[in-house]
Amino acid sequence: MKNLSAEQNQFQDILVGDFQDSYYNVTKKVLMGMNFIIEHAKEVEYVIHIDDDVYVSIPRFLEKIYGFTSSGDSDKLDCGTPIIKPYNVLRPDDKKHPEWGLSKTAYSKPQTPSYCNGPCYGMPIETYEKIYKGTKSINFKEIEKLDDLILTGILRAQYQIPIFEASGLFCWHLDNKKRNADLKMVGFHELGRGKWS
Repeated sequence: MKNLSAEQNQFQDILVGDFQDSYYNVTKKVLMGMNFIIEHAKEVEYVIHIDDDVYVSIPRFLEKIYGFTSSGDSDKLDCGTPIIKPYNVLRPDDKKHPEWGLSKTAYSKPQTPSYCNGPCYGMPIETYEKIYKGTKSINFKEIEKLDDLILTGILRAQYQIPIFEASGLFCWHLDNKKRNADLKMVGFHELGRGKWS
């Protein structure tokens, strides 16, 4: 704990929230991180959100994503995992997945917009700021476990931000719940270094 305190005192880059760390509070963590980036990382040009079981290849990101972003295309969202296509919204009375159900009060439309699957997505800082600003008008109480749908789907569509399929270009979901995630990471590292291009 002493080392953690020293790290925080020196760099002030450890975020601590006053809520239970659970899957259902992931949106609170994401919004806390977004606020930190906007308030304290003024030099940032592009932000990637990743889960802890995602491998990101910085060389491939610079070549395949950032190289195109810096040429003036600053209003877009890059999905590092497959885009989730529109589907009928699940409601709280859904028999199979009531935990994903949205009441009509929380989201009145019958279908979701396309959105990035949660493990990996990125966007230029201008897009990031626009989406973060949009979160200020949302009551997250009923929908706080759906951060990827809210940020990369609903708000993205509201602002008419283009969404791009970048699956396999710069990040890969290892899925640490499955066996051999370490071997997958070695393989993705080799791919990211260009050995399998």
